[in-house]
Amino acid sequence: MSAGRRTTVTDEYAFTVLDMYASGQIGTKKVKELCGWPEITSLPGRAQYIRYKAARGILSIANRIDSVHAKGRRVLDGEIICTVSFAGGKVRHLRFVGEDTEYKEATS
Repeated sequence: MSAGRRTTVTDEYAFTVLDMYASGQIGTKKVKELCGWPEITSLPGRAQYIRYKAARGILSIANRIDSVHAKGRRVLDGEIICTVSFAGGKVRHLRFVGEDTEYKEATS
């Protein structure tokens, strides 16, 4: 029984790219480009994304990079660009500050 087309990207490489995504450095479009995944594919549906979240203890990732750039505007200072929720209730918010991001951890 076939489980679908085999990917040519290793988990190690995909996890490195997904680390950049979870830290707000790149958006979904760039993840798909770097991993060679089709644009029409949903990121949460990818097996490597599911394995990545399980390996890192992540429940959800809310990355806003693509939506901000699609609106044709700059990211504003202090704007939350990525939120990562972990098992156990820990939440990491990444805010854009000047030319870089600042990590602000909070619990919910």
